[in-house]
Amino acid sequence: MMEGPAKPQLAPQVLFGNVQPRCWFLDASKTQLIQVQNDRFIRNWRKVTGDEEYPRYSFLIEKFREEWEQFLQFVELEGLGPAKVNQCELTYINQIEPGSGWKDFSELEKVFTTVHMPRNGAAFLPTPELMTWEARYNLPDGKGRLHVQAQPAFRNRDFKLIENLALTARGAPEDSTNNRVYAWFELAHEWIVRGFDQLTQPQMHQHWGKK
Repeated sequence: MMEGPAKPQLAPQVLFGNVQPRCWFLDASKTQLIQVQNDRFIRNWRKVTGDEEYPRYSFLIEKFREEWEQFLQFVELEGLGPAKVNQCELTYINQIEPGSGWKDFSELEKVFTTVHMPRNGAAFLPTPELMTWEARYNLPDGKGRLHVQAQPAFRNRDFKLIENLALTARGAPEDSTNNRVYAWFELAHEWIVRGFDQLTQPQMHQHWGKK
């Protein structure tokens, strides 16, 4: 869809016992990551070399379901439960590179519908060298909030200056049952996808090949 595709991260927060360690589990490619600690279970996908093909949400949510349910079985067998889900989080991180539809940070209005750059020759300030903006939106029925933040950042793998757009839905499911947790993630995913569409320009969607 774009240079440096979004990285979804699914993270229900759980509380059980007094377990203190923080454990990371990586697959052979080091792109698939699970982090477990006393109050979090995080499932993440990330780019390492920059050449990896982005797996779709449908694949990642299915992997999350499998691993989350295995984790719940482990918690029960070890007498650490029950795990109580008090907050869930879904994050997409989009690395938007200059040169792909916009030349530099003076043209961010070509990327975002929320940005307006002064082009009037009478304006005192020139177009900004860099810009950061953020917003927060309420999810329906008190189920949380969608947090959006756009800011310049140096990409880890090549230190290139890009615009980092992070969309994070955060909130609580109605209860800790798996069906309620998964339903919350479906709502979060819808809001992130539709929010991204609304916040970014249609001409950029065409450039990214977004369907």
